[in-house]
Amino acid sequence: MTKKGLYFCGAGVTSSPHRNLVATAADCLNGDPADKLAFAPQVLKNAAGTLEAPKGVYAVKRQGNRSLVWTGSDSGGAASSAAVGFAMVDKGIKGDQLEDTAPGHRLLTDAGHTHKGARVAGHSAAKTQPAAPCIGDTSEVNVAGAPNTFLRLDCGPAGAGIAVGSVFIADYDAKTRVGSLIGVSQRIAAAESPSAAHSTYFGTTVQALYDEAVGGSKPTLTPPITPPGASPSQPAPRAKPSGVSSPSPSPAKKASRLVKGAVDSRW
Repeated sequence: MTKKGLYFCGAGVTSSPHRNLVATAADCLNGDPADKLAFAPQVLKNAAGTLEAPKGVYAVKRQGNRSLVWTGSDSGGAASSAAVGFAMVDKGIKGDQLEDTAPGHRLLTDAGHTHKGARVAGHSAAKTQPAAPCIGDTSEVNVAGAPNTFLRLDCGPAGAGIAVGSVFIADYDAKTRVGSLIGVSQRIAAAESPSAAHSTYFGTTVQALYDEAVGGSKPTLTPPITPPGASPSQPAPRAKPSGVSSPSPSPAKKASRLVKGAVDSRW
């Protein structure tokens, strides 16, 4: 929620040493420092038309009047053009870490543009119910005006309106519900196909930004601090490229949403 009302972005849990990190598009995290952010691993609409979060809501941590988010937008250096953002969330109301509720995907960088059986699932930008997951092969594409190449996943009807920030997952294991995080959906001006989902390529800039987030460096627009529980001595997990993967059976329709707003205590 901003001062003018609610809005939603897609997002996904990212494996981290302290099991409390979320990845989404940088645009979903930049804004008024007074904005309050929260992450819901699953959001559904019940028969009465009311939104519910059956897996709880995790508020993004704050330091003073700033949220603990990393987008690279004001830190300069290599991470400034990452176009992806990371947010650190608080424990749930039962004292559980985020990854106790939703398993974290491994961040995978510098793994090439082609991934077989990759998927993106999230809420449609125009609907409150989860969108059907899009499963297919990613490819490389150049976007006019962008300094870096993008991943492209042709989703057909499922791609229409997928929310910004929805995560691209490769090597998905249906049993563990874990895969490799290779991208986040971004809005592309004048895209050649409105049914295609796009993500900036995850290279060294994204890895550097992730390392900043788990290492306790200066968050975006926040005074220099060491976030609670963060320790540079703890290594960040980094998956090794595994080539290609085969599509697995489609899971139940569900998605994660990053909510910009105050956490409703009823959840």
